[in-house]
Amino acid sequence: MSSVGIESPATESPIVTPAKEGENERPPRIAVRGLGVSYGTQRVLEAIDLEVFPGEVVVLLGRSGSGKSTLLRAIAGFVTAESGSIVLGGRDLTRAPPHARGLGLVVQNYALFPHMRVEENVAFGLRARRRSRADTMAAVTRFLDLVGMGAYRQRYPRELSGGQQQRVALARALAIEPDALLLDEPLSALDAPLRAEMIEELRRLHERLPDIAVVHVTHDQSEAMALADRIVLLHEGRIVAQGSPRALYDRPPNARTARFFGQANLLPVTILQGAERPAHTDAGGSAWSPVCIAGQTLLAATTTSSPTNGRALLCVRASEFRLARPSGAAGDGSDGGARMNVLQGRVRSVHWLGATQRLLVDLGEATIRAELPERTTVPRPGETIALEFAPEGAVLLAEE
Repeated sequence: MSSVGIESPATESPIVTPAKEGENERPPRIAVRGLGVSYGTQRVLEAIDLEVFPGEVVVLLGRSGSGKSTLLRAIAGFVTAESGSIVLGGRDLTRAPPHARGLGLVVQNYALFPHMRVEENVAFGLRARRRSRADTMAAVTRFLDLVGMGAYRQRYPRELSGGQQQRVALARALAIEPDALLLDEPLSALDAPLRAEMIEELRRLHERLPDIAVVHVTHDQSEAMALADRIVLLHEGRIVAQGSPRALYDRPPNARTARFFGQANLLPVTILQGAERPAHTDAGGSAWSPVCIAGQTLLAATTTSSPTNGRALLCVRASEFRLARPSGAAGDGSDGGARMNVLQGRVRSVHWLGATQRLLVDLGEATIRAELPERTTVPRPGETIALEFAPEGAVLLAEE
């Protein structure tokens, strides 16, 4: 992973859930307005609006080609904005060069200077800014200690592991004390155990630097959910959803978001209305809508964006299911949604995954995926199974 210090000078309407109480009362550290970027004739970013506040970790999430790295590089100044503006620290720096933006950048590869020792790599940006030797060495010591690399300052990059090189790159980006830190898929080249370790390291680092704004790019949803105050999901150059990790997981605003956060079943259902089955609101104000799938009636939570009639998609996470109790029955809403929804189907397959078992269950017009605890005794393939889930564990989404 390489790091670049950047010196500071003297369609769809996504949901927005501020990451922290009172966040919008402070001016944003980064404000992107109507940003458009093209590569030749190909439009890769379209009308992007994004704010990042001091102390906030915003993760740009999306599949390859979604535009997340392009957005980060545009903020850094390495990609030219075709339209819109980029305001950093209250200053419009849309046309400013990278070195004049007051940002620290850490990218994917380990492009530390191979001929320089660790301490020289970290000192590079400070020396370019003509800091005194005493100030430079003090900063080198502080930030190497901060990332746990103080004992390695005399080593060359080739003498370090990938994770250690990554820590040095972070120290180099932080040493210039940037207004914001930009991380472009910093964990993508690491194996699973080291990736988990570095996620915890990044969490600890942010706890020690609580005022820095962080923009982190990844395609890995588990990484995003572990690190983000707010996730911004991109698809084909547009923001399709943003909010806290829990908000996007529990109440995705659209089917695309539900699909991206894996293990979501999107079941085609028909919304029942009028004399067939009245909608229900419980004592706490939660709204439920009755739906039908494969001749079975269920209740599902609704949001302001949920459809109110016709066909829809019922979003249920695989982990929401469990074997139905003998007395289980579909809830009718008369007890405030306390009763469980029940679906009956035929087991297609059972796969043991260690801590869980993954079941594929055919309902006739749809197939559901369920994750049950490893010790659960389940029917064999070809047999009938009854699975239950709480109405609040499902949400109704519009068909795409």
